[in-house]
Amino acid sequence: MVSYHQTKQMTNLSTMSVSNQEISTMEPLNPVKSLVCSPDLSVFTPACGGGETLSANVEEKTYQCLLCQKVFDQKSLYQTHLRSHGKEGEDPYRCNICGKTFAVPARLTRHYRTHTGEKPYQCEYCSKSFSVKENLSVHRRIHTKERPYKCDVCERAFEHSGKLHRHMRIHTGERPHKCTVCSKTFIQSGQLVIHMRTHTGEKPYVCKACGKGFTCSKQLKVHTRTHTGEKPYTCDICGKSFGYNHVLKLHQVRLFSLKFPQNILWFYTFIYSCYFMPCFLI
Repeated sequence: MVSYHQTKQMTNLSTMSVSNQEISTMEPLNPVKSLVCSPDLSVFTPACGGGETLSANVEEKTYQCLLCQKVFDQKSLYQTHLRSHGKEGEDPYRCNICGKTFAVPARLTRHYRTHTGEKPYQCEYCSKSFSVKENLSVHRRIHTKERPYKCDVCERAFEHSGKLHRHMRIHTGERPHKCTVCSKTFIQSGQLVIHMRTHTGEKPYVCKACGKGFTCSKQLKVHTRTHTGEKPYTCDICGKSFGYNHVLKLHQVRLFSLKFPQNILWFYTFIYSCYFMPCFLI
């Protein structure tokens, strides 16, 4: 599949004499606005222009710049060269909708999907769709239980590197996200966003059944179970089901304390943590 965007027709660069001064002033972005190709998409050849395409390949394993006709035998060198035609500090491929720039056409193609809403990559397990193939690969690990990124400290494993990076802050004590109102710090930026709503009073997640508002989607999801009666958490000891994860944990600790009464102090410590850290136990 190819993203195709109509713009004014370009002059044939292969027959045009271009001086160094003209190259420095010419707009390098129109070619991308005309046609955007991506390595993960099918090859498409326009019917017009005598079969000419916007592909940078002039022959197998060679890459030609359409602005100055230089030829490169390595893709990385070609992509680095393309940046020299953009403004200082700016990538040469620009989105004609929002103006954001990119180093290579493939990234611009993926970016266009944020405007069009196109999600061509679908999960074969749950039919959820994604705009980027890499995101589908990461999502698929939820179903396959694959956890290739492992913590060296506690051996906990994660499906992608970002989660491992955030998890490591638990061990290092790093809390880089700080509230500008009360100076409270957080491990993740999302936690700070949710916390800020306690100051602003914003509750963007509203229950359709009763109209009650919540500061985060997870709170709404848990609340919805009071209407649906859903009990997704099952005790693997006795088989009893619960609507909340922390209630299941309390239930299991109670069973454990009855069997091992010498651990009753640990039992009450766990109850305390359940009530004062509910967001982590949902």
